[in-house]
Amino acid sequence: MSKQYALLVGIDCYLQVNCNASSKKIRKFENGEEVFLPNLKGCLHDVKTIETLLLKQYNMSPDDITVLSSSLPNPLVDVVDLDLVQPVEPSTCLPTFDNIKKAFESVCDKATSGDLFFFHFSGHGARLPRVPASPPTHITDPSLLTVDYCLQGRAVRGWELNRWLKHLNTKGVRVVVSLDSCYSGGAWPSGTNVAGYRTPEKWGSVINLPTDEDDIVPDSSDQPEYRYGDLKKSWSLNPENFTLMTACGVDQKAAELYRNDKVGGHFTHALLDYLEKNKYHVTYRMALEHLQQELQPQRPEIHGRDRILFFGNSEPFMATPVKVRVEGERLRIPAGRAHGVHRGSEFVPFGSSAHGTITVDTTEEFTSSSLISSETRKLLLRHNDTIVPSRWCFAEESVLRVILDQGFEPAGAFAVSLLKELASHIASAIQITRDQEFANAKASKDMVFTLQVRRWDGVRIRGPESLVGYNGPVQPLKIRCPDEYSTVEELAAAVATPLVHLSRFSHTLQLTSASSSLSYEVSISPANGTPKMPPYPRGQSFTYYFKNTDMQKLFFVIFSIGPEFGIKQFWPITDKQQEVAPGQRVPVRGFHFSLPDAPPQIGGLHHCTSRREIIRTLVTTREGVSWKMLEMPNIWDAHRLKMPRISDLREAVFDVSQGCDEWSVSDNYIVVDC
Repeated sequence: MSKQYALLVGIDCYLQVNCNASSKKIRKFENGEEVFLPNLKGCLHDVKTIETLLLKQYNMSPDDITVLSSSLPNPLVDVVDLDLVQPVEPSTCLPTFDNIKKAFESVCDKATSGDLFFFHFSGHGARLPRVPASPPTHITDPSLLTVDYCLQGRAVRGWELNRWLKHLNTKGVRVVVSLDSCYSGGAWPSGTNVAGYRTPEKWGSVINLPTDEDDIVPDSSDQPEYRYGDLKKSWSLNPENFTLMTACGVDQKAAELYRNDKVGGHFTHALLDYLEKNKYHVTYRMALEHLQQELQPQRPEIHGRDRILFFGNSEPFMATPVKVRVEGERLRIPAGRAHGVHRGSEFVPFGSSAHGTITVDTTEEFTSSSLISSETRKLLLRHNDTIVPSRWCFAEESVLRVILDQGFEPAGAFAVSLLKELASHIASAIQITRDQEFANAKASKDMVFTLQVRRWDGVRIRGPESLVGYNGPVQPLKIRCPDEYSTVEELAAAVATPLVHLSRFSHTLQLTSASSSLSYEVSISPANGTPKMPPYPRGQSFTYYFKNTDMQKLFFVIFSIGPEFGIKQFWPITDKQQEVAPGQRVPVRGFHFSLPDAPPQIGGLHHCTSRREIIRTLVTTREGVSWKMLEMPNIWDAHRLKMPRISDLREAVFDVSQGCDEWSVSDNYIVVDC
């Protein structure tokens, strides 16, 4: 059984004077001034409240939680100079570099594959001058300042923390990191209820000491490849294989606030409050979207594996809830042809199963509408006018054709069951036949799939090469031989799930905008001077540029359409669009492609001769358009797609697209070696 470990670091009391020596602060800035770190007030409170949550809500064992803290005496009595205060904890429990490193090593020794490790830091952060082992591109190192940094203590540099986390990650340990700190420096104006900020004011260039360079060997992996464009600036961490939560962006401040006569980190308090209210069915991305609204102008960030459940190891897959508006007898839906919604597509009111079906009869680019009955209106009122997709209708007059080979005997019973299963998810016309002439159908709107039975590897699905990306059966997909299913209905359900998924994927891949006058340029090129000739090596880093050559503001998102038939927005990392002013050029640097984690039964079924990756850019003229409905899981997770629950309604797509009738789509194809 997997275990959970946590290391919680909170520093309120920073050592400013070495009590065992007559000398004062050892560290100095280059201008000769002594380094000074003001004490904080809410870091210990952060750590204690996190510890309580881990014990009560996530059932961690007290023996598996390590707390390193430096707290001020309470109450502060008979203290003439607060800067001379010493922490109440013994030296073995103080957050020095050595103690933090030792705690990491202890967890690394104990943890095994499948375990969870959570690291939290509340305290000061700052930029420090590079040392010989710093990554070559670093001028300064974003760093976590330890309790004795002002003396001769060593800070935890971001790339060094990354090394420790990588040791755990290579063992198969799931890693979650939370940093309630910042390293922007500078002087900040005070706000309402603000007790302070977790970055020192007037921070200059600190003179490095020999202790800052002890036992550090340069490592090329400290300069990792990044999937998301801004990660290079975020604490020098590479969280592609774990989850990183930060209190604010790289140019912002992390505040401490007064609440109910207590001081705590603004970010930590809001995160814990959200987790306590929403309990278990929360992903990191859900938390981020809530926190970014709650903490303005402070803007938290979450990087890496942001779609999985909090402290979990799986991603919840659900139909996207949609918030609608009733206008008389008609229902306005904030999804249209741009989202793959066509006349005949069906929705149902949230929580009502098949009752009160809403059939779209009118579509525009970003909206659609339907007549509704009074009974359906009552169902909508129960859950705040929220609906979910139930049956997809593809392009008008399109037909889904499924061809059965001779391995399906008797074909009639299976065809009837398969048709029933497909029709429960697809509103378009469906035809199931043995006639092979349809395999070469040229109708652009039709989707044609062939089902083959191979005794050595079960049921195969073949589709057009333009969809699949190669000439061969769909990979990675595992469907057992027909005689291994107890009933025809069970076999039909196993085959229908990937067919529905592939049909939706094919339809989304073929989405095209109406005639658009939007003017922009998209370019993708290999980074680091790599020759521009595909196929590119696995792990190759790329740089993406979007340039607005229009006379108006444009908004764009980037989707990744992968060989595993999954579709995900990867920039921006939340359900938002990137704003680009006229003439502005926006980079997304350092993304790369890797094989996603597949379940054990898939094994080595990835199509690995070469991989076709599609980078899709969607451009609009209005802020706030959501493209969430286009997202799809990888094909092996298609059976896990569920209807949303009450707690998922906060994920609903809202109607924010009024006045946005123009959009554009641009696809870039990249071929990568396995």
